[in-house]
Amino acid sequence: MAKQLKKIFIPTTDEVVQNFKIQSWHVSQSVDAFTAAQAYDISISGSLNTSGSVTFQGLSTTTGQTDVLVLDGDVVKQQVVALGTSGTSGSSGTSGGTGTSGTSGTSGSNGTSGTSGTSGTSGSSGTSGTSGSSGTSGSSGTSGTSGSSGTSGVSIAGTSGTSGSSGTSGTSGSSGTSGISGGADGDLQFINPSLSRVTIENYYYFYDSSGGSTDMDITGVAGELVFANGKVTTNNADVTLVTELRVSNNNPDGNAITTFFENLNPGSAILLGQINGTTPHVEKYITTANKTFISSGPAGNVTHFLIPVVWKEKVSGTTSNWIVNTLETYEMNCVYNQSVSTGWERYTFIWENILNTSEQVSNYILPIRFTPNSTNNVGDISIIEFSGDPTNNDGIYTQVADIQNYTVSASGDILNSRVNSIQNNFDTGSGFVTLMTAQSASNIGFVSLGNNQYV
Repeated sequence: MAKQLKKIFIPTTDEVVQNFKIQSWHVSQSVDAFTAAQAYDISISGSLNTSGSVTFQGLSTTTGQTDVLVLDGDVVKQQVVALGTSGTSGSSGTSGGTGTSGTSGTSGSNGTSGTSGTSGTSGSSGTSGTSGSSGTSGSSGTSGTSGSSGTSGVSIAGTSGTSGSSGTSGTSGSSGTSGISGGADGDLQFINPSLSRVTIENYYYFYDSSGGSTDMDITGVAGELVFANGKVTTNNADVTLVTELRVSNNNPDGNAITTFFENLNPGSAILLGQINGTTPHVEKYITTANKTFISSGPAGNVTHFLIPVVWKEKVSGTTSNWIVNTLETYEMNCVYNQSVSTGWERYTFIWENILNTSEQVSNYILPIRFTPNSTNNVGDISIIEFSGDPTNNDGIYTQVADIQNYTVSASGDILNSRVNSIQNNFDTGSGFVTLMTAQSASNIGFVSLGNNQYV
């Protein structure tokens, strides 16, 4: 009997859930199942997309069914058909001809009765008797055999259209890529994919009042335009009600930081720190990818970015209103999102922070997040092999990554709350994770089935 994939091995002590230690046998069961090392029952809820052929063995036969499967392009669909009516009965055979009358007996004693005619043919004539009574008539011939029954009608699904004329033969297409290898019954195998190298640059920016010749400032709290380098405006003085930020494209030293704005992917954050009177506080604003570049125009504003805010967190201090004044710190924490499809994928991540030493701090961890591809269906399995390049974390400051996946929740914002950490101090090692696409309400994410960092 095939084995079953487990989530609970020993209740309360050995489970594949949050806050429990991940053991090798948690993951090896998935590897054994998907590499056919051992037989496992695999149940899939949702769609199954395959490339190549699918073979069914041991199917029973049947007749008289009206629900059939048909191929519409590359898609298998159901069709209901009607059974054909029986053919009409064949016509009856013609009757055999009547036998001829026997000849009269000879005169005298009655002649003997003529013998009956053979089946279908006339009886032979009796010999003439002597003057006496007439001989008896020959018996009628036997009836002809009935005609054979007509053949049964053929079942037809609706009335068929007339056949079109045959087209000319097309030229042969090029050979397709190899499909998924078929294994024994119950196996699900993946083709070994090529290794993708992903380079991540300009993912972190930090500026404080001691890092340059001038300071970063807040110059407006009502959504005003930006009129100088190194300036920031908010659309509300209440830190909890801010929904937009405007930040100049150049820092106070006049250096463009455009590439950092371009890397503000969904889930990235901008941190602002200010002292209002004697109250210091640092607020973290989570953004989306829908930022807008604003070029300078007749109003005299400088080039800057309009950045939407979808989530807010207090980082430190006591929350106070924003005021038109100097910022003590300005920080951009970028997130790299890697879209993942169904099947097996392999990635090597290379990250580098090219800022100079006066603009860096040593405690930022780069989030690298796996997110479902738009083609993934609920229940699809993704196996991801990941590794870090040997050049990672080779500078003055510690530069490590947190390998994560988006998970699902019925509430909260996906850019902030629904994240699961796979490896939170990752640099030059390698590992793998098995994820299943899942859905809660309208939110699509991953459920982690197991992971392991083996180097």
